Amino acid sequence: MTEERYNETLAKIKALQAELEDILTSVYAIDRDVALNQEVLKVVEAMAGLEGEREMLIHLGPVLLKAKIADKEHVYFDLGGGLISEVKLEEAKEKLTKAIADMLAARAKLLARAAAIRSEIEKLISEVRKIGQEEAKS
Repeated sequence: MTEERYNETLAKIKALQAELEDILTSVYAIDRDVALNQEVLKVVEAMAGLEGEREMLIHLGPVLLKAKIADKEHVYFDLGGGLISEVKLEEAKEKLTKAIADMLAARAKLLARAAAIRSEIEKLISEVRKIGQEEAKS
């Protein structure tokens, strides 16, 4: 009976560790996406202050692209699923700001779940120790 309980507890710990790894991978991806959206937001905000036709360097990862900006009132916004829409600059800023806020909220929920998993793992480890002590007494 003790060995069965021990194995079940270890299996729970392993499952929780796998879930924790998945969560931390998701948090990393969110952090990367937030940073990217913040950079895009900076460019969009910089566009709002431009007058006349301007040239800009646009950062695309390790590459800089030289572009002429003629229309500073509108941008094309990727809606997802292959859909792209022309939107006013202010609307793009609002959408980017909301997207960043949504990602940060999701990140906070994931981190809360990660904390709960860590707590549960600690309890299970204590249980494993207790089982080991019971086994040693037998």
